[in-house]
Amino acid sequence: MRLRVFIVAVAILALGAGAYFLVEGLPGRGPKVPPPPDLAGVETAVAQKILSVHAELENSPTEVNWARYGRTLVVHGRAEAAVRAFLVAAELASDPFQYYYNAGIAVRHRDTARTIGFFEKALSYNDRYMPLHVYLGESYLAVDRLEEAEVQFEAARKMEGTSHSLLGLGRVALRRNDVPAAIDFLERARKKNPRHREVLVALASAYSRAGSIDKARQAAAEAREAPDRTPLPDPILNRVGDDAASYHAFHTRALNLFTSGRSEEAIPLIEKALEIRPGYPDALFLRAQILLAAGQPERAGRSIDQYLTSQRNVTALHLKVNCLYKTGKFMQAGPFLREIYKLDPENVEARYLLAALLLQAGKSAEGESHLQFVIKQQPGMTKAHVLYGRFLLENGRKEEAKIEAQKALEQEPENQRARLLLEDIKKR
Repeated sequence: MRLRVFIVAVAILALGAGAYFLVEGLPGRGPKVPPPPDLAGVETAVAQKILSVHAELENSPTEVNWARYGRTLVVHGRAEAAVRAFLVAAELASDPFQYYYNAGIAVRHRDTARTIGFFEKALSYNDRYMPLHVYLGESYLAVDRLEEAEVQFEAARKMEGTSHSLLGLGRVALRRNDVPAAIDFLERARKKNPRHREVLVALASAYSRAGSIDKARQAAAEAREAPDRTPLPDPILNRVGDDAASYHAFHTRALNLFTSGRSEEAIPLIEKALEIRPGYPDALFLRAQILLAAGQPERAGRSIDQYLTSQRNVTALHLKVNCLYKTGKFMQAGPFLREIYKLDPENVEARYLLAALLLQAGKSAEGESHLQFVIKQQPGMTKAHVLYGRFLLENGRKEEAKIEAQKALEQEPENQRARLLLEDIKKR
């Protein structure tokens, strides 16, 4: 009798274990799926996207679907819920590197301590992913862990061909008050990307601390004309954007592609953003930038014209001038350059372009006045010396022209326009 009871008990336990396996232990099954986040007030397309991906996860809670749910949440601003999804995906994965990396990205601007924890965990699985070293270095730098930051930036420098790691090393040197080393790193970064705004801002600070005021001013002027952001090439982070459905997500992806030099790919994304918010000024402005970079100045001009109907600022007016220049209509840029001058009388680039336009239109006195201002404010602007030298030569002021040509060649010995100017001076 006892034997029969024992056998029945074993059978019941086995059945229970089997039932548990069937419900919870099937390959690809994972922890219980939480309900979707509160979507009140969210754009309809975003809510539909999140609910659709959540339904797929409920139907099949696999590693892949947990990861996709996490990406969908993070790209639409649900960072904490996204982190939980990435950590579940990490538990289910044989190689959890990208999920710990994504978790770190999700909280990177919210919680430095957690960011470092997630990135260090990711690093333990893969130390060959360059963006991780840069972001971890930035996180260490934010909490003054300078030696660890330096190690990460140096690791990235050995892998990458961009300016970000050198920027990081320059910032570490500045934090240590080693200004000469900072300038060396930052100039190398500038050489890799002359339009990396953060590099130029740091370089202006470094030169100012070194007492090189002219160089500091020049770097600051270049920074004002550079793009707002220079994102890292990051395939994992780019994949996060694949699950976008909101205006913000499309705008952000388009901006990232544009600042990475992939303007053609950015065009359909910024168009999708404008479908969601027709006539939205930020999107109109970015579309103009993207189209101009993609070699479509006519379309870019129409987009910036739409923007200028509601917003008048120096950056947008500069963009309009560039569109006119690219379409061979520079002589129509006068009103826009004068408007920039009115809004910002110290704007060196606008004053230079206005001088060029005025000299071309035969307004010599006004053009010369603007050029003299430019050279006084930014003596390192080679093109201004060349333009002024050419003007002086054409007006019979040969010796003054020679001085301007020589200044230009001191700054850029290989400058062809300056060499040609000097040759023409010798012929006169």
